Amino acid sequence: MKQKLQLRAKIDTTAFAGIMLCLVFLFMAPIISYRDLPGHQTDLARTEHATSIPGANREDALTVTVTRNGSVYISNHPVTLSQLKAAIQESLRNGVEKKAYVKADARAKYGDVDAVVAAIRSAGIDEIAFVTAQSER
Repeated sequence: MKQKLQLRAKIDTTAFAGIMLCLVFLFMAPIISYRDLPGHQTDLARTEHATSIPGANREDALTVTVTRNGSVYISNHPVTLSQLKAAIQESLRNGVEKKAYVKADARAKYGDVDAVVAAIRSAGIDEIAFVTAQSER
């Protein structure tokens, strides 16, 4: 008795799934903002009528961040409050715009933010913009 040969067609989807996974990562990579990944987390204050500040997203923008625990970062580099004025003046000598963008954590102490603003003004910058997040309705 002869057995009849049966052909079974199976589609191997592992290669397809691997390629799809690579494509997902490839297209999601530009979405991630690498400027916000230095290790300090800042929950920005939320406002009802926030306006767009396109200059704050520039790579050469003078961004000063104040975290919840009072740590200060200038363009994602940690500095002490006593070093802030000198660091800002060095940035101004290197040709950055004479405008500072302050990203203060919503839970940062008022005294810490006030001291940072005073240091920015003493460094010779009069234009200071606070970066906030648009509140969700």
